[in-house]
Amino acid sequence: MGGSEEPDSIIGPLISEKQRQRVHGIVTDGVAGGAQVMTGGDVMDRKGYFYQATIFTNTTPDMRLIREEIFGPVGSVIPFDDEDEVLAAANDTDYGLAAALWTENLGRAHRMANELRAGQIWVNCASQRTPRCRSAATSSPVGAASVAARASKSTSTPRRSTSATNLAAKLYSTTRFASDAVASCSLAARRRRLRRRRLRR
Repeated sequence: MGGSEEPDSIIGPLISEKQRQRVHGIVTDGVAGGAQVMTGGDVMDRKGYFYQATIFTNTTPDMRLIREEIFGPVGSVIPFDDEDEVLAAANDTDYGLAAALWTENLGRAHRMANELRAGQIWVNCASQRTPRCRSAATSSPVGAASVAARASKSTSTPRRSTSATNLAAKLYSTTRFASDAVASCSLAARRRRLRRRRLRR
């Protein structure tokens, strides 16, 4: 974590003290509501409007952590049992500008991308670009209703460790870019838009 002049920086500062306090308010609301902080959860004692990379567990769908776009380095790990549960959580949002999913199964990637209600969908990456996606506006994947696709209800609660910090960093910077899958998912989104246009006529 560092400033723009630091080449190894993955996460930078927020835009203002007002925004940092907003982020901290959402975090403290989550803690008060019973959410568990796995790492981070506070402002950083350094020059600039830095906030610790923060990961939550034990959230509920009504929390501001889940309902609002935070625009800060805050994410939630939400366990699930099946695809339907993931889709219900991911689509339960007032936004839907962008979505990201991680999977080793290309068939699942196509199936999920076709059902996610988002304008732009990434597979095994986030905030990447493809010529087929013309939108210049993107949203952080750690906004409302963040879903960690590798979690499951059968797994034990992860211990507070550097792995949680690494997860927070990966939410902002993914090293693998599955370009073919992203292009295919973008094409699927385009087909959905064309179908909706035809239905309106």
